[in-house]
Amino acid sequence: MLELKKTGDGSYTLYHSELDEHYHSVHGAKAESTHVFLKAGLEVLKGKELHVFEMGFGTGLNAFLAAKWAAAHQVKLIYHTVELYPLEAELWEQLHYASDKDEALFRKLHSVPWGKEEQITDFFKLQKREGDLRSMSMPFGKFNIVFFDAFGPEKQPELWSQQVFEKLWMAMSPRGVLVTYSAKGAVRRALLGADFQVERLPGPPGKREMLRAWK
Repeated sequence: MLELKKTGDGSYTLYHSELDEHYHSVHGAKAESTHVFLKAGLEVLKGKELHVFEMGFGTGLNAFLAAKWAAAHQVKLIYHTVELYPLEAELWEQLHYASDKDEALFRKLHSVPWGKEEQITDFFKLQKREGDLRSMSMPFGKFNIVFFDAFGPEKQPELWSQQVFEKLWMAMSPRGVLVTYSAKGAVRRALLGADFQVERLPGPPGKREMLRAWK
């Protein structure tokens, strides 16, 4: 069901044929992740230690770029992520996101055990959880930022519901921020219904807008 596809910036993504959905933008996988999750997300927060929650570990691209960002900015990231369908090594090994000097980092992100918190670098600690966010227990008031990177709301509407966003709101710290590539009206309304303050921002290449929501 999964096929390797090159995107507009030369980086790769995966295409899920059953859902007719790509893991990242076809206009540029790295460009999308950098624009949505780093520039509109991490770079607007202050502090030398931040707790991150990612909905959808997927290819590991967001975690990889966040780990590199953390080292470059000397900010400690405690990064929690959930994935219902982890990729097999034969797939993620073909993605080629990392240069030679970063290959060990990318491999370690994928290779660490699920369900166990691991120190990846001096500035990046990772815990991957396998399961469904909707039935998963979450801490209260912990996360400074949420990367919401599920498949699109047309493909997985159950994950873009007000109930899911309410669960995330409870798990976030005061003035926490949630960023997502989607700018659908239904997503915005669900976020507003969960008591977020929501703003539209310019989107990544090939997309007019994205959403950022504040607790």
